[in-house]
Amino acid sequence: MARKSESERERKARLLLKERHANEARACGAFFDVADRRAALEGEFAELETEEAAAVAALVEVSEPALVANMIGWSVARVRAAAKRAAEPTGVERIRELIPAAADLA
Repeated sequence: MARKSESERERKARLLLKERHANEARACGAFFDVADRRAALEGEFAELETEEAAAVAALVEVSEPALVANMIGWSVARVRAAAKRAAEPTGVERIRELIPAAADLA
């Protein structure tokens, strides 16, 4: 079956729609590239916060929280929260703690 001939206006409209679709696809791809990079950086940031909390906890072990806070420029509450966070087991450690308990139930 032969294709219906299109007018000049219809051809321009079709080409504009095609171009718009291509631009939307490129912009969407660029957005998700940035979103992927952001997710990777957030993961790295979380790791750095954990390392930072461990370092603060090590300082608190040998000194007072108020002195550590003054030394590093944090509030005492932030120092205590970081030390507490470093002392808590991570999600992986919590799971490992639960595995032997689950094995005992079997």
